[in-house]
Amino acid sequence: MGSWRTYAEVLVFAAVAFLTTAAHSATIAVSPGDSIAAAIAAASPGDTISFAPGRYGISAPISIAKSLTLRGPQADVDPRPSAGSGRVSGGPGEAVLEGAGAGMVLLIYADNVTIEGLEIANAGGLVYLSSSGAPRKNPTIRSCILHGAAGMAAVSLRQTEGACLQNNYVFSAPVGAFSLEYAVGCTVRENEISGCGVGIKVWHAYGTDIKATIEGNLIHGITGGAGISLGNESGVDESRAGGSIVDNVVDGVAGAGIAVFTGDTLIDGNEVTGCTGATGAVYVANRVAGAVITNNDIYDNPAVGVRVGRQHRVVRDVRVNDNTISGNAMGLLYVWADGAANLDATGNDWGDKSGPSGGGVDPSSGAIADGSGDSIMEAVSTGYGNESEPCPSIHVLFDPWGGASSTPPTASLGSPDPAVLWPANGKPVAVTIQGSVTDADGDLGQAWLEIEDEYGELDGTQDVTAALGPDGAFVTSVTLIARRDGKDKDGREYVITLYAVDAAGNEAASDSITVVVPHDQGKGR
Repeated sequence: MGSWRTYAEVLVFAAVAFLTTAAHSATIAVSPGDSIAAAIAAASPGDTISFAPGRYGISAPISIAKSLTLRGPQADVDPRPSAGSGRVSGGPGEAVLEGAGAGMVLLIYADNVTIEGLEIANAGGLVYLSSSGAPRKNPTIRSCILHGAAGMAAVSLRQTEGACLQNNYVFSAPVGAFSLEYAVGCTVRENEISGCGVGIKVWHAYGTDIKATIEGNLIHGITGGAGISLGNESGVDESRAGGSIVDNVVDGVAGAGIAVFTGDTLIDGNEVTGCTGATGAVYVANRVAGAVITNNDIYDNPAVGVRVGRQHRVVRDVRVNDNTISGNAMGLLYVWADGAANLDATGNDWGDKSGPSGGGVDPSSGAIADGSGDSIMEAVSTGYGNESEPCPSIHVLFDPWGGASSTPPTASLGSPDPAVLWPANGKPVAVTIQGSVTDADGDLGQAWLEIEDEYGELDGTQDVTAALGPDGAFVTSVTLIARRDGKDKDGREYVITLYAVDAAGNEAASDSITVVVPHDQGKGR
């Protein structure tokens, strides 16, 4: 009896707890003409303010001083045109917070505030967060259309931890789209930014590691500064861990495409093109250490593809590997000072199979940059704010040809000898195989035969790479068994296939031949 009473009490307690939680997670609906400020005042922390479609005139900034969710009718709909979104600014399905006459639309003064599925437009700034004490934690802005910020960045977050800006579409913000100052551990992911002064700027973390994640954004038509900027150019963030800038597309930027002033930063898998800033499409400077520039496609930039260092802002321990750097006015510019180490720029595709140009010499291998690809140059820091004119580099490690070929190898097989194994006496037979493997790019990786036995007894592979002659021809042999099942009217069939792959992973079209152990001598094929 006592056990039952205890169980019943647990059920009652759970029910009370559920009702209590539900009571503090209410949804308050607002429609055009309602007071948003009054709805926020009536809400409790954890509540949701749900907006009906329509236009909301905002004549004074709306303050959010408690943990709330402001949810528009498009909360689950991606607004990005590049993602094929059907959302249209001012469309009938949008809840538009129109800031005409307001210096700011939304002001955040609390932790755990989420803004989603809204259109916020036409004010000095659209969303602003500030803290004079501890950082505001976990502000989230997602699936919003943001435009018409006239006096500051569309979204300006100052002193935050764990901020998340995701799946937003930002346009027509002359100062900039996103500015995150004193931001730690922020995520800026899968946004589209167009026609803004600056794209994404994350910086100046008060001596703390920034550890930002900037991933999968599309940034184009930037008119005033960088597409993505991580850290403060003054140098205050140079000893801090920046984080990662991965898989972004940056196209048509008046400044640097990607500018990094932090250490321990990964710049990987980005596409950067059409950036006109003199500092370069990808620019790393200040006394940073541990920056890695890998697997990026950096092409058709009117100035420099990759610039490492500038004037007195020399760097250390930076790597530039496995990128495609092609069609830029200058491929790579390395600014160094006395005592600076060589720059590792090996494994890059310089846009032409002949390798990089510029006339420089690899200090390790002695290779000369005398190809037709993008140039490798250097300059010397000559003091505060100064550097020498670019000249052929002698401080950059490079490959004469580090690029990936685009043409797959070719593979062909001649007739096997013999093609028919008879008599079917169960003995091993050496079958001569001849063929050829050629590669126009000269970077063949491997060639091999694959043997497929109809009976599954002799399946296997045989490498023929070492057997290839100067013209790609080869002759080898494989051992097959002249045996077949007496009830197998079609005979036993061995299929031998030639495969080849180059260093870039391009595969040849395979070629196959057949060797048969017939049912009887008259049925050989």
